[in-house]
Amino acid sequence: MPFNNNSTLSWPQSCTIVTLTILLCSFTDYVTILEHSPQLQTFKTSKFNIEKSNPLNSLSFTAKIYPKLKSLIIDDVSLSMTEFKFVLSLTPSLVWLKIISRTSGVNGHLNGNLWEYPFMNTLPQLKTCQFLFSHSQCCDDDLQGLDVIVQQFSTPFWLTENKIIVICDYIFTQKLINVYTTSICVQDFIKPSIPTKQYQPLDFILKLQSSLTNVEYPPKTRLIYGTNDITDLPVSARRQMRSLIVVYSYETRSEKSVTRIRAEILHPLPNKL
Repeated sequence: MPFNNNSTLSWPQSCTIVTLTILLCSFTDYVTILEHSPQLQTFKTSKFNIEKSNPLNSLSFTAKIYPKLKSLIIDDVSLSMTEFKFVLSLTPSLVWLKIISRTSGVNGHLNGNLWEYPFMNTLPQLKTCQFLFSHSQCCDDDLQGLDVIVQQFSTPFWLTENKIIVICDYIFTQKLINVYTTSICVQDFIKPSIPTKQYQPLDFILKLQSSLTNVEYPPKTRLIYGTNDITDLPVSARRQMRSLIVVYSYETRSEKSVTRIRAEILHPLPNKL
């Protein structure tokens, strides 16, 4: 059921709909739909927001549980961690969750440790979790923290208990960090909101993958050039690029995991050597 809510949503008092797709949805509309759709099991929206005037922002909103919803898909949302936790707490019956979030500035969305509590305690029945957290306005110093991001998604909770492997991309030309599950294709999420012209063939992307010391999850880290993985290119193709490939490698250890960073960084060479 496509719907564009340019104004307040008018919803019947008792609706028997089971699956609903809405283009735009505010938090108030979302609660209204859940309140009056006791049979609703799947809800999808292309864009979700919490109004500034909503009581949730004044912390005076009283939460109510809606135990029927099984699948929640939000393709574009920008919420704080507190707001995320609150929205998810309304539907503890979720089995399938898919979130695409785009943010800028300082936030905790890239911290895997902060997501463990709401997933374990708020969504005890969750079986499938897919997400993309895209964080813009990064600086070069953020590169030093990429291994920390990967470590936070490399705990037994993510890899052993839930079999969720997370990829962390740093796109140099856009100063953009994408953290996403391997079960999704990041390009599918990026194209609708970012013009294709921003994705030039000269983009450098540093790619890190979460992994435990267990061989079941081999570490994978590489730098890719545009949409082509440098490590997959033949030697002749590399020479045609007239570029120097430098291997960058180190590892960090903690009690439970090892993060190995190894990337092939492509440096363009001058026309005349």
